[in-house]
Amino acid sequence: MQFQSIKSIKKLGIQNTLDFKVDHKDHNFYAEGIVVSNSHAISYASMCAATVYLKFKYPKEFYLELLKLTKDEPSPIEEITKIQSELPYFNIQLSGPHIIKSDINFKIEGNNLRFGLSSIKGIAEKTITKLLNFRHSYSNKFDIMAASEEAELSISTLSSLIACGCLDDNSYNTTRSKLMYESQVYRLLTSKEKKYIHQFGPQFNFDLVKTIKFLLETKNEKGKLIIKPSRFETIKKHSSSYQQIYEFNKKNEEYASWFFERTLLGYSYSTNLLKIFKPHCPDLISVLEASQTFERDRVHIIGEIIELKEWKSREKKLPCMKIKIQDHTGNCEVLFVNSDTEDRIGEIIENNGRKSKEGDIVIIRASKGFDILFGKSLSIQQNEVFMRISQLKDIELTKIPENIS
Repeated sequence: MQFQSIKSIKKLGIQNTLDFKVDHKDHNFYAEGIVVSNSHAISYASMCAATVYLKFKYPKEFYLELLKLTKDEPSPIEEITKIQSELPYFNIQLSGPHIIKSDINFKIEGNNLRFGLSSIKGIAEKTITKLLNFRHSYSNKFDIMAASEEAELSISTLSSLIACGCLDDNSYNTTRSKLMYESQVYRLLTSKEKKYIHQFGPQFNFDLVKTIKFLLETKNEKGKLIIKPSRFETIKKHSSSYQQIYEFNKKNEEYASWFFERTLLGYSYSTNLLKIFKPHCPDLISVLEASQTFERDRVHIIGEIIELKEWKSREKKLPCMKIKIQDHTGNCEVLFVNSDTEDRIGEIIENNGRKSKEGDIVIIRASKGFDILFGKSLSIQQNEVFMRISQLKDIELTKIPENIS
């Protein structure tokens, strides 16, 4: 059937109609010589209108329900990322998870929303009851470690809670990386050793490593060393992998926090890439600021690649690359085009040792076009953050630090 456009519309007023139910994947049927869609399209339009109304009239309630529904999506973290990116347009903040302030699910908190504990990546449904038993305010780090064991939380669950900031208020100014490391070492101790750890911990401001070293030289009531040298060597051996991870992550604690939150929550609430890298590159600006500059202005931005496409130009068959880069203020597109005299894409590969890919953190110098940035250079940031022992195989042996002595 040849395509035909509508030539004229005649108003017939209100008339009785028939509601057809069509058993066909396209829901189309012929009526008076033209193809029309099944009337369920009206329901879709009505639902769409209601959704738009609720989104702008009751944005907190609207986004709260969307966040709750992310659990049923194939990639919950990706959905949370998308939803959170829209919240600033409605002056709504998605506050980070907190062991006391958060509920198990997302909730409204004043004019903002609060992240739900059960939506943290790595928190399984079967852990919820244990997590509820663990939800208390603790006076020191060692109480946190002991309570997590009493609640039967796995070390991976406790590490996830620490990494995304759930226990920041209770950590006595200890960094997340160190608290994760100490919690992992604590699990290696015997019940008797833990008793002495809690007894002498206050003398060392609850520093676990310093307390263990003290016990290595301290005798118990029977005149024997609380921790024998041979036992200390065993603890060192089993904690070496945890220490390697800590030694790497502590090099840039702020970036580690950004990475932990981005990985476990889908976004970062405590910091952003611009704040982390601007001290090293003072002329960096946000993606939003770059989009508001004038044509031909030079810009210097940092962000995460969320989409990348490569092709060759039709006429000269020259390589082209377009990436979509995202930071905490939004996203924009950057186009890299080779010319007869410049091999920009080849220079990117040569300078970075590999091609760019989605997920890379990159610093880009570009010039402003009408609705796109034209890339001049791209630098892939090589900052490393580790969360699992299995990742240690990627570390060069020359970088592995010595054990604590």
